[in-house]
Amino acid sequence: MEDVNLEIIAKENTENSKANAETETAPDGNDKSSSEIKETELTLEEKDKAAHWKRRSASFLTGQAFSMFGSMIVQHAIIFYLTLTYKSGVIMMLAMLCGFLPQIIVSLFSGVIADRVNRKNLIIIADGVIAAATLALAILFLSGFQYVWLLFLVMGIRSAGTGFQMPAVNAFIPQIVPSDKLLKVNGFVNAIQSAVMIVSPVLAAAILGAMTIEIIFFIDVVTAIIAIVILMPLKASKYSRSGEKVGYFDDLKQGVKFVFKDKPLRTFLFFWTLFMFLLTPAMFLPPVHIARAFGEETWRLSLSEVGFATGALLCGILLSAWGGFKSRFKTLFFGCILFGASTFAMGLGGNTFGLIFGTEYSGELFYILFVVFMFISGMSMPFVNIPSTTLIQQYVEPQMLGRVFGLLQIVSASAVPLGSLLSGPLADVINIEFIFIGSGILMMIALLAMKFNKYARLIEKKD
Repeated sequence: MEDVNLEIIAKENTENSKANAETETAPDGNDKSSSEIKETELTLEEKDKAAHWKRRSASFLTGQAFSMFGSMIVQHAIIFYLTLTYKSGVIMMLAMLCGFLPQIIVSLFSGVIADRVNRKNLIIIADGVIAAATLALAILFLSGFQYVWLLFLVMGIRSAGTGFQMPAVNAFIPQIVPSDKLLKVNGFVNAIQSAVMIVSPVLAAAILGAMTIEIIFFIDVVTAIIAIVILMPLKASKYSRSGEKVGYFDDLKQGVKFVFKDKPLRTFLFFWTLFMFLLTPAMFLPPVHIARAFGEETWRLSLSEVGFATGALLCGILLSAWGGFKSRFKTLFFGCILFGASTFAMGLGGNTFGLIFGTEYSGELFYILFVVFMFISGMSMPFVNIPSTTLIQQYVEPQMLGRVFGLLQIVSASAVPLGSLLSGPLADVINIEFIFIGSGILMMIALLAMKFNKYARLIEKKD
């Protein structure tokens, strides 16, 4: 009997100790449960985020501006170099594959890693690896090893670094920015990117005309170092991770199941992938088209890029100040339709008019019109990129954001090489103007299907 009583007392003591472990006495004497403590910590983090988001966002955006500046200069320099050296759709296709396939491969696990590790450190490491690869390329080129396969190799390494970096960047922004300010900050990101896109092709063309491509490689290394130094002291709020330790593949499966079980998210990603596939010709064939139809001068290549970037900058600033339509989905649809229409218009060149009217047209007028339509397509990009990113950031739980953005990167980045595999060789067989017209028409048809799909629209309606 005594043993039974002792057993009961021991059991009661155990239960009491558990209860005490789950509570603590506040300074005013009130007991707080562990859940209340966590809620208090969360509230304090949210207050800290709301108080310091402007300063932290400014630091983060400044670092990203330097990083993007170096990357964009290198990107344009390589594209100009390959275009003027080979003037081949197949070479541009290979460049696109090297620029996207590694990104697709690493995206299989970069999203999971972004949800498991410190996202800021992941961004820094990716920037450092990209800079190191670019430095090695510069040294090799200066040593006389100027082989096209070296360019493709470094493009692949840079692509892999981007594959790690982008899910981490998109998932990191909500850690320093309140939810109701995300569209504004994403708008500034887009505006900075557009401003860099205006300057970088001009500088790339000027340096290629006056000096050598190695100088551009060294510029990228310096800007990457500056970006890393700016980002290192930045503080960010924590995000909750699951207390249960699971393996990498379990984490990956959770991300895939989350996307494919959620019908609005799944449908949205399907149309996004289709759109990315159809816009590929408008993204990588303009330099080849300009070199063939209008002339091989570097200023022609850079002016079209500047036109695109200027349109994106102006509308990025507009969208940051205005906020877009009340419906994020409506803003996205407007941008996609505008891009499809401008792609169609880019195909209205001399060969198209010759086919319609039986007379071949040529001259500077068609080059000017082409740059104008590039400007309009640039105007559409903030209406595409900003609301799509914001929709996902607001729809998905913070602890899943890295995996979802990783999967988004996989499907969208896969669409671009697939599109280049089709349109690259096709550009060496038929006139590029006809490719622009066809992709523009198909884009607008696909977007109308998205507009009237009820599940795609529900991406904005989740509580």
